[in-house]
Amino acid sequence: MDDKSGRLKKKRGVTRTSVTKICKAIETELTKTDVNVDALEEMLEQLAVESNELKNLDSQIEEFVSDDKLEKEVKEVAEYTQKIITWKFRATKKIRERTKNVDSLNVPSSCYKESSSNIKLPKLSISKFYGQSSLWLSFWNSFESAIHENDSLSEVSKFNYLKAHLGGSALSTIEGFALTPENYEIAIKLLKERFGRSDVLINTHLNNLLRICPLKNSDDIVSFRKMFDNIQTEIRSLESLDVLKETYQNLLCPLLLKCLPPDLVLEYNKSMKSDKYEINELVDFLSIQLKAKERSLMYASPVSSKKEKYSYPRYDSSSEKINNSRCFSSKRFSSSDLISSEVKTKTNACIFCNEFHAVGDCNYALSLSLEQRKKILSKKAACFICAKPFHLAKFCKSKIVCTLCGKRHLSILCNQNNSVLKNNTHLNENKDDNLLNENFTLANNLCSSEVYLQTLIVSVENNDLKHYVRSIIDLGSQRSYVSKYVADVMKLKCVGEQTVTHELFGGLKRRENHKKYSIELRNTENNFSCNVEVMDQNKICTSLPKLKDPKNIEELKQLGIFASEFV
Repeated sequence: MDDKSGRLKKKRGVTRTSVTKICKAIETELTKTDVNVDALEEMLEQLAVESNELKNLDSQIEEFVSDDKLEKEVKEVAEYTQKIITWKFRATKKIRERTKNVDSLNVPSSCYKESSSNIKLPKLSISKFYGQSSLWLSFWNSFESAIHENDSLSEVSKFNYLKAHLGGSALSTIEGFALTPENYEIAIKLLKERFGRSDVLINTHLNNLLRICPLKNSDDIVSFRKMFDNIQTEIRSLESLDVLKETYQNLLCPLLLKCLPPDLVLEYNKSMKSDKYEINELVDFLSIQLKAKERSLMYASPVSSKKEKYSYPRYDSSSEKINNSRCFSSKRFSSSDLISSEVKTKTNACIFCNEFHAVGDCNYALSLSLEQRKKILSKKAACFICAKPFHLAKFCKSKIVCTLCGKRHLSILCNQNNSVLKNNTHLNENKDDNLLNENFTLANNLCSSEVYLQTLIVSVENNDLKHYVRSIIDLGSQRSYVSKYVADVMKLKCVGEQTVTHELFGGLKRRENHKKYSIELRNTENNFSCNVEVMDQNKICTSLPKLKDPKNIEELKQLGIFASEFV
């Protein structure tokens, strides 16, 4: 057994190395300005072969893995699977971008029986087929009606069209054939034998039905429509393959019902005419429900966007204490959320790039023309004056004044040349640099060589355990951390893991994996507590010295500031 598992692991190691090399080759090719589509298609085919081989080896090795090593094995398999999926998607997307303007085809009017002498027919576009079995039927139906059964085209011309609309493994299947009438028939036969096998197509469409994305909320009409369309598409494909619904509806209906929200399942069970499941009955029910919801949406009155609500500690003025039992209703906050009153939401994100900064500071918007900026605003139903969504310019109450022309609109939406706006941006950057240098000089002119940090003595509680720690309040931190020593001493229960990229001084970046915990913090007076989500860290900072300067201690006392160092 050990010899067999050892041989399988060696073979898998070679296969993983091959997968890594192919992914790096794809990455190198994608960075080029002139991407070779044929090379990408060849690498995608190689990656598909190695992926299948790696999948088979993983399933064989899993039988020999002990329970204590199973988790590590599953993580490694998931890592390589994610890598393969990522580079497959990026390569396919690039191929699609390069070929989307080359796939148009003029269909001769003679292929239509109707007389259309006075009508200029539009160009008919046939999508390329790269070897995905689920797309074979749609490709072949389009190609067959437009080209294969077109009597005005010769067999050689049809063969040329066929090669022009194939890619990846599909093109490799007929690669090497000379352009002759006999070879065209052979090529069609090979493609049908490989990609048009009814058993493979049936399994593909059934698997697509079994993998339908669940609908979480019946009021989400967009997701409801998408789910319903996918179900109908797969069922129609099975019907075109002469698969009777009676052969799979008893299995499929319960699985589809599990993907529906409880309210729809209840309504369907009420409307069932018999005890047996029928796929036509389920599809008709979903169609009626979806149409009713879409009609209701048409007559619904427009509702203003709801602002996100957050729960903060409520102050009881009569008792001058924090109401701990109602401090946090549903959302858990990190320490930075508790300290900072500003919470980032989707409503204050940049309308152009969805990042959290002012619209006038958006580098992406500055790179666009004025027409492109207004086009984005129009798509997102945003105002042409203040660039905020959900209202028109004629209803805008903003008192914004453009710094370039003095009119009422944002400077980034001004008709002036973009060069003026960019020059102002560079001036602002230079101004910020000068302010930074001035602040740096002032910081170096401090009388004292010591800088006092905001710290607080709190207790960490977990079940019956209690431990006093010193917390550092960092207003610029985006997350909260706890030392691994405290986590081990308090026997904190891990609630998840997260990989974080730390950007350090000097532009250094470091990726670290942290365990996440939920801890309860309590003040020394024992009259306030809160739950904080933290991540572990080997060492948060060096040891912090206590206050030594008696002048500073006396000054703090005179100001009425209580420091835990006095205890």
